Amino acid sequence: MHLLLSISYSFLISVIAFRLKFLSFRGSLAAFFFGAIIYFVGGLKWSVPILFFFFLSSFVTHLRRKIYTNSTVLLFESERRNGNQVLANGVFPILLILAYNFYHKELLYLCYVSAIAGVFADTMATEIGSLSKFKTYDIVNLKQVVPGTSGGISIYGILGGLLASVLLALIVSPWLSNEKYFIIVIVSGFFANLVDSILGSTLQAKYKCVVCLQYTEKNLHCNQNAKHVKGLKYLNNDGVNLITSVTGAFIPALITN
Repeated sequence: MHLLLSISYSFLISVIAFRLKFLSFRGSLAAFFFGAIIYFVGGLKWSVPILFFFFLSSFVTHLRRKIYTNSTVLLFESERRNGNQVLANGVFPILLILAYNFYHKELLYLCYVSAIAGVFADTMATEIGSLSKFKTYDIVNLKQVVPGTSGGISIYGILGGLLASVLLALIVSPWLSNEKYFIIVIVSGFFANLVDSILGSTLQAKYKCVVCLQYTEKNLHCNQNAKHVKGLKYLNNDGVNLITSVTGAFIPALITN
């Protein structure tokens, strides 16, 4: 019965996300399998934080696209999150919950929540930062860049990432046995977001379209192969998000030991 409930719950969530245009079809499939595993192994305690991250960040993304169409904002993600994006954000949390199934330590839950806090902070920093009227600067060389550029930071973006970490910490606070864990989740999400920006500025692949000459994170632009100009060729935004998730998880492991 618990397995049937897990499958039904995950199926319902995936269908809702697809109907709301938050996920592509492949993204919905990935979310279905991830959701079933998380609920089956951990129940609401483990499901609530990742659902909160997914639906709130997706809603903010969708809302930003509806109310803000400034062409100077450089955002590369499609309207619907695809399977690769779901995997990048969810694969490490899945590994942590599977580990918890064999090794019941609260630290694993704290790492799990902090991993989600990292990618949540990154998403909210990007979306809220893109709405900022303040200038955006590259986190490494401090040169002004177009809002939405990987590695770019702004006052609104930093505050948006911090807000995301605080909200997630509040959501999971009933399941945290120690008050200091609340602060650890916030710190983990905030610093993981900074790591994401540093990687976006330095190692993430950047391309230049051979047709429109626009700089992009995609190796295909204007239906043509774009020219690789910077960063590691095979480290795209999904890879950076995976590293951000892992970073968020390892911060509490380092702090509490």
